[in-house]
Amino acid sequence: MHKLKLPALALAVLAQIGCGAPVPPGDEPQPEARDVHAQDIIVVPVRPLCTSVAANDTLHIGTGYNVPFTALPYASESGDASYYYEGCGRWVVDLYVGDTRATPYNYELGATGAAHDLPSSSQLGGVLPNNAIDCAAYRLYLSFYRKNAANTWDTLGSSSQQGVWSSATNKCNLQVYSGSMTSLSGVQNTDGSGWDIYRVAVGVKLRSSGQEAKVVVDGGIIIPPPQ
Repeated sequence: MHKLKLPALALAVLAQIGCGAPVPPGDEPQPEARDVHAQDIIVVPVRPLCTSVAANDTLHIGTGYNVPFTALPYASESGDASYYYEGCGRWVVDLYVGDTRATPYNYELGATGAAHDLPSSSQLGGVLPNNAIDCAAYRLYLSFYRKNAANTWDTLGSSSQQGVWSSATNKCNLQVYSGSMTSLSGVQNTDGSGWDIYRVAVGVKLRSSGQEAKVVVDGGIIIPPPQ
């Protein structure tokens, strides 16, 4: 476990998914492989790995840091979709988790990614389309990493999700079609000796266009059983 000398904390949860769907026709496997058409020539830009780019945002979560426990859930928002056309094509957030012991209870943290303020949603800050056509064209890409003792990134998992419209509820739901990891969960660092560092990378696409994204960090108190 890699530790950096400092104290504090972070991460969170949020995921609404199904699984077992085939890869949608014409959908690229990663947002990194984005086709650019110029007359009859197709150029596929080579994207760097999300472990090789600088983070777009860094969160230290805990008492006395930029995201205290009392501020959870907390969202790191991209502000626009420019991230999708730069770097690794994802909004990349590093999460520094320090001592999660907060008297009198411990905290358990988690994190995930989503769209933010999606134009085709029906509400401010909406994360999913509100109609069947946009729902079918919606894609969410997530990947999760943890820094190891050698100061390099280990991949924890990833997923690609598509929108699936429910005519019964008139709602857009998410369905996994590649990978399986849709969030970090159960994250603790209770020895108090330094930082555990995680990275969450999220990309959101509607049709062929990148969309504003966010990484959401949340946590809860672990109440010990009665003695």
